[in-house]
Parts: sequence; C-alpha cells; structure tokens
Amino acid sequence: MPVNFFKQILSFSDIEDELNDYFTDAGDYYFGDDNIDVDISLSGAEDGLVYKATLDFSNAEDYDNLEDVSKTKVKGFLNALKSEINSIIEDTDFEGADITGKAIDNDNSSYYVKYNDSTYTFSWDY
Repeated sequence: MPVNFFKQILSFSDIEDELNDYFTDAGDYYFGDDNIDVDISLSGAEDGLVYKATLDFSNAEDYDNLEDVSKTKVKGFLNALKSEINSIIEDTDFEGADITGKAIDNDNSSYYVKYNDSTYTFSWDY
C-alpha cells in the first residue's frame, strides 16, 4: 500500500483550535444571539472522536439557558460541528472516525444534548 506523504498529523489541540476559530460567531450564526459564547473540546482516539461544545448563556440577550433554544437550532449547530470535524480530519489519521459528543449549558450542566452518531437526546425530554 503506498504511503500518503501529504497526510496531515493533527493533535486534539490542533483540531480544537480550528473548531474554536471556525465557530467563533456560532452564537450569532446558529442561535441568533452573538452573546452566546461557545467553547469546543475534543477527546477520544483515531477511531472515535468525542466533542464537547460548552455554551455560555451568561451574557445572552435572547436565552436564559440551553433549554430555551429550539431543538432545531441546536441540531443545526451540532450537525455543522460534526461536518466541520469531518472536514478538518480529512486526510489525517482520524479520517473515518465515529463522531459523538454533546452540547452542554455552561451554567447548568443538567441541560445538555447528546449525539451518538445517529440520534440526539435532549436532557429536558421527560
């Protein structure tokens, strides 16, 4: 099998930096509130990546917490996050990894949305 000399070598921190740069304006773009701060971290291994998107509503104008955001908007953001991760890891050792994760409210950890690579689970669905 030929060696791909152009294959990128990325660390979790490289991917996190790219994601945080890309989603700098996520509060405004995905939720319509530019005062929602988003911080993305990553863990896992080459065959499975796990993201954690922490949303801080402390200065938000339109929402008190993650539960206030429509599920459609949250899913749109998380779909975009998964898509961007796939774009970043293309042609790297992480390419093809299963991607799972969650979005969590910075101030109220009981509000979260988990993604298991196929479905979303909202913590406030009873």
